[in-house]
Amino acid sequence: MSTKKYHITPIQYLNELLLEESKFLLETERELLISQVANLVGLEDNYFIRLFRGKYGTTPGAYRSEFLNRCENE
Repeated sequence: MSTKKYHITPIQYLNELLLEESKFLLETERELLISQVANLVGLEDNYFIRLFRGKYGTTPGAYRSEFLNRCENE
């Protein structure tokens, strides 16, 4: 993978994939704790929360709550 071609480093690309997977887990595996989601995608809890907030502008816990609220209101 070329950083120049994709304008993203391999680590950034990997983090993007891990965050997308974590979003899916937060939406579908509601019984999992946030720390378990972090571990399942291979990230340390604090780093996961920081990455998630940086990408989505909210914490994983708040994202899950908002998602569940939207589902209940539909």
